[in-house]
Amino acid sequence: MALTKISNSSIKTSTSFVFTANTTHTGSSSFTGANTTFTANVNFTSANIHFANSAGVYTLPVIDFTSANVLGLSTGGGGATANAITVYTAAQRFDANNILNAGGNGFGGSTVTLNFANNNYFDIALANNIVLANPTNISNTQGGSVFLTQDATGSRTVTFGSYWRFPSGAAPSLSSTALAQDRLDYVVKSSNTIHTSVTLDLLGT
Repeated sequence: MALTKISNSSIKTSTSFVFTANTTHTGSSSFTGANTTFTANVNFTSANIHFANSAGVYTLPVIDFTSANVLGLSTGGGGATANAITVYTAAQRFDANNILNAGGNGFGGSTVTLNFANNNYFDIALANNIVLANPTNISNTQGGSVFLTQDATGSRTVTFGSYWRFPSGAAPSLSSTALAQDRLDYVVKSSNTIHTSVTLDLLGT
């Protein structure tokens, strides 16, 4: 007998489980088998869905929506896609990548190389003079900010790699007062060009 509706079910199996007919889930469903494949239409109606690996497996499950149309998401099921316009109805926020004690007494390197694949926003607490080197994993049109905060001593200097390009072609002199904070706003123009502007002394020190 074919199952047409599944409600409040937990499917656990060490082998692959394949749904080949249209399936409607109306309650909470948990899939913990090795592989669960849907080859027909699947309707999750007011259902809570939990995808997990089998017990004892500590890697995250892979959920592949390739070539699937998921109601409420862009074509392909993955939400935002590279070739489609995505409209966000809520604020998109980032947790800045924090770099503490930069250049300080063996705890932080005097050369700081940002990995643009990790974040768009970086917060650097200066503890000595540093070189802000050319970032890695640069991608055209990526934009964000770099916050630079002096320590209690102040007068820490920042030298910039060649990719960082400033108005008039000259790197700025940053704030030197103790605990002063400056912000670099950047947009990647090409693989070796980062358009950068600076706003000084945002804490009013």
